[in-house]
Amino acid sequence: MMIRRVEFTLEVGPSLDVFAVPLCADTWCQREHGLAPGVHLGAMLSPPESRLGARCTVHTTYIPGIAWSGISISAAVEGVYRF
Repeated sequence: MMIRRVEFTLEVGPSLDVFAVPLCADTWCQREHGLAPGVHLGAMLSPPESRLGARCTVHTTYIPGIAWSGISISAAVEGVYRF
């Protein structure tokens, strides 16, 4: 029986994002912009004997605003080739 090892890397950290959001009502339009706090979480899996791997990243940002506030969530899954 052959046992395979897999390398697992986890990264977690704060972030500071720049945002610009258009706001429009019936009679006017404006753009809110500023800095927003965020959190970054990422993981990578790869067998040590292979150059191929997979990475998943999730990023969450809280956007405070004058007219509205909200949360932005983005996720990415990608294949990785190590040179």
